Amino acid sequence: MTSFHPAFERTASGPVNGAWRPLLRTRLVGRAEPLFIDTDGLRSAASLWSGALVWAQLLRAHPDITGVVVWQTERLALMQLLVAALWDGRTVRIEATSRAPRPDAWCLDGRQVMHDGQAVCRLGDGGWPDLAGPARLSTLDMLAGAPMHGDLAVRDRQASHGDLWQDLGAPLSAQQPAPQPASGMQEPRIEVLEPFDLAALATPHEVLNDALLPLLRCTEVWERQAT
Repeated sequence: MTSFHPAFERTASGPVNGAWRPLLRTRLVGRAEPLFIDTDGLRSAASLWSGALVWAQLLRAHPDITGVVVWQTERLALMQLLVAALWDGRTVRIEATSRAPRPDAWCLDGRQVMHDGQAVCRLGDGGWPDLAGPARLSTLDMLAGAPMHGDLAVRDRQASHGDLWQDLGAPLSAQQPAPQPASGMQEPRIEVLEPFDLAALATPHEVLNDALLPLLRCTEVWERQAT
């Protein structure tokens, strides 16, 4: 049996802090599936987890970040930010596309991360921040991070990570995996998503339902090409 850092065991046991961690770890760490497929190619669960590690490194390197404003971005980049935010208890605020965020806000803006009107880093092809030098945050560091009391806010509608877990995550965690046939191959569970439209998401539940939960309940998630 794999042994994890004691800090992970402590934080994962609480009803709010770390509630998402066992599910995210089970579904994403070191796994080929679920797969996210869009017009740019496909990303494995392990790739998504690697992107979340880089996001977590960026957030931890800047203690002044109390929230990240998401503004006109891609589904893949938002997926990875959400994994890092849920894991570490970070606050993420989703802004409607009709108004720009404050210049002094930390912001995921299209293909870059902005702060004080300046580009802090660019997003790589995988949807994560392209940091200078190699990422130094290991999986063990990610497990040992002390979570904060974060929330997800969309157009002034706010929900804590603990509340979202009780509403959305707990039923997912309770689902038992389907029994595998004698061949050892599991029947794929596929979900096809419409092209990403950040402006159409009005509540924290809608954001998680659109950008993350399909990956946690399916083996393949396809994004339709915009017409």
